[in-house]
Amino acid sequence: MTNDDYASTQVSLAGAWRAGPRSTLRATGRFGTNERGNPGPFGSDPIGAYPGIDTVSRGTNDVGMGAADFTHEWNPRTALRLQSSYVDQRARFVSPWGESDARTQRFQARGQVDRALTTALGFTAGAALEIEQAGSSYITGADAQQVPVDRRVAGYFAELRWRSSPSLFVTAGLRVDDILRGAIEGDTISFSPRPALPEDRVVSANPRVAASYYLRTSDAGGGNWSRVHGTAGTGIRAPDAFELAFTDNPALKPERSRSVDAGFEQALAGGLVVLDATWFVNRYDDMIVAVGRSMQDYSRYRTDNIANAQAQGFETSLALRTRRGVEARATYTFADTAVLALDSAPGVAPAPFAVGDELLRRPRHQANVDLVWRHRAVTAYLNAGGRSAALDVEPNWGAAGGLFHAAGFAVAGAGVAVHATRRLDVLVRADNLFDRRYEAVFGYPAPRRSFTLGVRLAAGR
Repeated sequence: MTNDDYASTQVSLAGAWRAGPRSTLRATGRFGTNERGNPGPFGSDPIGAYPGIDTVSRGTNDVGMGAADFTHEWNPRTALRLQSSYVDQRARFVSPWGESDARTQRFQARGQVDRALTTALGFTAGAALEIEQAGSSYITGADAQQVPVDRRVAGYFAELRWRSSPSLFVTAGLRVDDILRGAIEGDTISFSPRPALPEDRVVSANPRVAASYYLRTSDAGGGNWSRVHGTAGTGIRAPDAFELAFTDNPALKPERSRSVDAGFEQALAGGLVVLDATWFVNRYDDMIVAVGRSMQDYSRYRTDNIANAQAQGFETSLALRTRRGVEARATYTFADTAVLALDSAPGVAPAPFAVGDELLRRPRHQANVDLVWRHRAVTAYLNAGGRSAALDVEPNWGAAGGLFHAAGFAVAGAGVAVHATRRLDVLVRADNLFDRRYEAVFGYPAPRRSFTLGVRLAAGR
C-alpha cells in the first residue's frame, strides 16, 4: 500500500444580475471535499532517517465558500464597489500519533469608491474588514478544551493616481491596518505550556508609491516605446494561530517587510516584442522564530521577533506576438537571498543557519518559457520551466536533521483545447511531458508523466 491516493469532489455555482447599464451583482459559491494519503518523504533520504511508507497518515479537508461582488457607476466619474466573502474550512488528520482536527472561519468585506477628480487625477478610498476565528486540537486551554484564536483586522486605504502628460504616471497610496487579537486562555498542562495572553492591538500604517515614465511613446510605426518604472512600499504580517498557540511571548509582534524595485521596459517591432528587466530588494524584519537553547541568551521566550532576512536580484521577461497566432513568453529570475544576524547579536543567526545562508526553498535561478498557438477552433500550448538547486531541510526531522541542497530540475508540459461545437470544448493535457524524476520539495518526488482528458460545457453560449 503506497498511501499516496487523492480524491476530490468540487461543486461550484456562479450567477450575475444586471440592474440597468450601471449596476452589476455577481455571486459565487463553492463546496468541496478532498482526501489525501500522506506516505511521508519517500524520496531523498540524506541521513537515512526514513522509516518506510507511512500507511496510516491521511488528511481530509472540507471547504465551503460564498462571495458577492456589487458594482455601481454613479456617473462617468464615480464608481462604487462592494465585496464580501465567507469561508469555512475544516481539516481532519489521522497519523500514527492519533487524530487531530482544525477549523478556520473567515469573513471578509470591502468597499471602495473610485473618483476621477480631474482628467489627470484619480482617487480611490475605502475600508476592508476581516474577522477570523481559528481553532485546532493543538490549541487548548487549562482544561484541555479547544480554545479559539479570534482576530479582527480593519483596514483603511486611500490612493491617488496622477498622470502628467502622456508620459508620466504616479501612484501614491496608504493603508492603515488596525489588528485586534482577542485574549487567549493559558494552557499550563500541555507539552509546551502557554501563559494566558491578553488582548493585543497593533495599528500599522503602510505606504506605497509607484511611478512610470515613458522615455519614448509609440512612434509612427505604431508600437515602439521605452518606459522606466519603479515601486517602493512596506508590508505587515500578523502572527497566525499556530504561532500564537505555541508561544509564551505576550508581546509577539507582526513581521515587517520593506521592498523597492526599479525597471526598464522596451517595445520593438511595432509592439510585437516587449522586453522588461526589473531589479528588486526586499528586507524582512521582526521575523518570528523559535528561540531554542542555542539562542537562549538573546530572548527569554520560546518564540520572538528577533530574526531578519533579505532578498535582492532581478527579473527579466521577453514577450513575443506574431501575426500568425503564435505567442511566446520567457521569464528569468535571479535571487540572492540571505539570512541576516539576530537583533542585537552581530554574527549570530537562528539555528541551524549561519549569517549569510540563503533562505529555504528560494533558488538562485528560475526560468520559464510558454508557447501558445491559436488557429480557428484550436489552441495549443507548450511550457517548460525549472530552477537551480535550493536550500532545504532534512525531510524527516526538518531543520533538526540538518540543511541540504535539493537538486535543480527542468520540466515541460503541453496541451491542446478544441472548440468542438458552440457549447463544447475538448481539452487534452500532458504534465511532466518527458517523465523527469525531480523533487520540487526535498524528499517528496513530484508526479511522473500524466495525461488528462476533459470536456467543458457552456450552457449559456
